Amino acid sequence: MYALVRLRGEMEGVGFRAAVSGDVAQALGLKVGDAVRIESPDGASGARIVEVDRSMRSGVSVTADVYPALGGRARAVLLRRIDRAYEARRVRLAVSSEAPISAEELRAAVSAVAAARVPVFTSFAGFIYTGGGWIKMVVKAVEPREPAYIYHSTAISVG
Repeated sequence: MYALVRLRGEMEGVGFRAAVSGDVAQALGLKVGDAVRIESPDGASGARIVEVDRSMRSGVSVTADVYPALGGRARAVLLRRIDRAYEARRVRLAVSSEAPISAEELRAAVSAVAAARVPVFTSFAGFIYTGGGWIKMVVKAVEPREPAYIYHSTAISVG
């Protein structure tokens, strides 16, 4: 079940987190710790609910690693609760950055997504900050099923 909600802006910090309004949480049955899929016309990402804000009305706020993945200009987004996520055996990524990145920076970026415990899916996008700047990661494929969690044993292919 989806809900059309207003993107209220960015929260402080990173870590693929989101705060939802009380009315949206009640309508979708969301509680703190649940995973959600957030889609806009410009992109899609995922997050974990860290706060149900009773003062906000029909909206969602996301962290700095999710906000640019949604395009930043869309005011209305689709929000969907992820009820079940699987374990990814293989994930294919597309990576872009302003400066060349090393294998260590790429490994750190993938580890940040794994540590955030956010399920990924095809077309999932996220921005990870490393010492050289922001890295945009887009998931091109997830095997065997999606949405899925990235673990340290997950095979990652970039290209």
